[in-house]
Amino acid sequence: VVLGVYHYRGDQTIDNKNTIQFNLDENGNVKSDWSANYTWTDKSNYTHYPTWFEVKTKMNLIKGDVIGFEKANPKVDGVSDFYGGCITIGEVAIEVDPTVNEFADDGVGTEPDDTNYDVYGLGEFPISYWYTVEPSSYIKDGVYDYELTKARYQEMKDAGINIALYYGHAVDRSITENKRIHDICAEVGLKFIGNSWAADDATRIQQIKETFGNSETYVGELLKDEPGVDEFENLGAFVDAYNVALPDKEVYINLFPEYANAATQLKTDYEDYINQYLQKVETKSLSYDYYGLHKNGGIFNDFYSNLDLVRSKTLDKRMPFWVITQAGIAGSAKMPTELEQRWSVWANIAVGSKGISYFCYWTPSGGAYNENGFMIDINGNKNPMYTWVQTINKDINTIGKKLLYCHADGAIMTATKYYPLYDNNGAGRTKYGPIQAVSGTQSILCGCFRDARKSENGENYKGYKALVMSEMPTRSVDAYLTLDASVTKITVTHNNTSAPVDLVDNLSTTVGKIGVAYLNGQLTLSIPDGEAALIEF
Repeated sequence: VVLGVYHYRGDQTIDNKNTIQFNLDENGNVKSDWSANYTWTDKSNYTHYPTWFEVKTKMNLIKGDVIGFEKANPKVDGVSDFYGGCITIGEVAIEVDPTVNEFADDGVGTEPDDTNYDVYGLGEFPISYWYTVEPSSYIKDGVYDYELTKARYQEMKDAGINIALYYGHAVDRSITENKRIHDICAEVGLKFIGNSWAADDATRIQQIKETFGNSETYVGELLKDEPGVDEFENLGAFVDAYNVALPDKEVYINLFPEYANAATQLKTDYEDYINQYLQKVETKSLSYDYYGLHKNGGIFNDFYSNLDLVRSKTLDKRMPFWVITQAGIAGSAKMPTELEQRWSVWANIAVGSKGISYFCYWTPSGGAYNENGFMIDINGNKNPMYTWVQTINKDINTIGKKLLYCHADGAIMTATKYYPLYDNNGAGRTKYGPIQAVSGTQSILCGCFRDARKSENGENYKGYKALVMSEMPTRSVDAYLTLDASVTKITVTHNNTSAPVDLVDNLSTTVGKIGVAYLNGQLTLSIPDGEAALIEF
C-alpha cells in the first residue's frame, strides 16, 4: 500500500510527494519492513482496520493552500509501478483560515490570581492509581476480613499513594461496601474516591450525600472512564446535580488520549473533544490517560502535544489536570525500566500535570495481565514496579507541592519537529520570565510555572519557576539556561533536597544529584537520566 501527499501554496511547493509505504502481510498487518518519510508521519500514527487504514499527520495550513493525495500506479504484469510514478486520487483546497492557537511568546507568565488548584484539599501533590485492591485478597472463608483489608490499603499508602480510587473488575459497588472501604481509608490516612451504584442518578447522589456528605476522607465519585463526546450531555447533567448536592466534593471522569480513534471513540477530533468536555461537563479537574513509552524505544510523537493542549485549555479555565501514566505494559506501550518510569512521571509534571495516577496498582483479574508488571501482581505479591513507584512518589513530594500552587504556563523545548507542543503552533515557548534561552547537550524540556498565589499584602509578585529535564527518556543531559542579568540568586531543588545558590562567575556546586555551574549569564544544570531539577527565581 503506497500513499503520497503533496502540499502547494500558490506556485510554491511546501511538501511534495511525501510518501509512506506499508508492506502488509496476508492478514493486513504492517510487516516489520515498514518505510516512511518521517517528516510526515511515523508508524505509531498508523492504524489498519479490516477495510481501510488511518494515518495521522499535521500540516500548517492557510487559506488558498492545496493538498493532493496520490497512490502508486496499478501493477503491470504483476509488478508494482510505484517507482515509475503515482496517480492523483484527488485534491482539497483550503477555503478558510484554519483555527490558529493564538499565542504571545512574550515570556510573561500568568498573573497571580489566588487560583486554588488543590481541589481535593490534600495540601500535597495528588497521587492515585487505576485498579484497586482485589476483594479476593481480603476475603477469608467467604467473609470480608477487616485486618486483611486494612493491611492491603496500608500497603497502598506505603507506596506513596494518597487517594484511593475504588475501581476494579470485581469490586462490590454497593453503598455499604463503598462505606466499608472508605472507613478503612480514613483509618490508614488515605482520601477516598467512591464508585457506588444505584438504579438512577438521583438515588445515587442522595445515597452519597447521606453517607459521605460530612466526610473529610471522601473527596469525590468516579463517574466514567473514557466517554465519547456524545456522552457529555448526560455526564454534565449528573455533574451539575452532584455539585449542587455536594459542592465541596468532586466528580472524577477520565478522558481519552489524543491517539484514540476519532471516528469510533472520540466521535470528533481531539481538540474539539477537549473543548466540548470543558463546555458541557463542570468537573473541578480534568483527567486523561496516556501510555507513551514506545516498544521500539522513545515516545509516541503526540505525547507532548496532548499534554500541552490539555494544559492550555485547563489553564484558561483555571482548573488542574491529572495524567494516568503507565506502571507496566499498557496497550502498545512497553514495560518501562525504573529510569523510564521516573522520566514519565517527571515529564508529565513538567508540562503541568497537577496529579499523577498509575495504570495499574493491582493487576486486573479476568484477563492475561499478570505478565504486564503492574505494581501488585494478580496474587497480591509486589512486583519491582511497586518499589519504583514508591521511590518516585517520595521524590516528587517537595517539587510536586511547590508546583501544585502554580499556573502551568507551558514549556520551552529545544526539539519540537518530531514531538511538537500545542502552543505557538507546536513550537511552545522560547523564553520565560528571567529565562532568555534554553539549549543543551541533548534535547531539553523546561516546564514554565508562575506562582498562582498573591503575596501576604495582596500585591502580585513574579514567583517564576522552571522544571528542567531531558525531553526524551534514557538520557543524561547538560541544560544551558541563559538568564537575565538581574538574576543573582536562585533556589535549586532535586527531589526533596533544596538549596539557595548565589550566581557568581565560575560557580560549581551540586544540589542532590544535580550539578550546578554558572558563567557569564549562563546557568548549567547537569541532570542524570530519570531526574529533574526545579529552579526558583
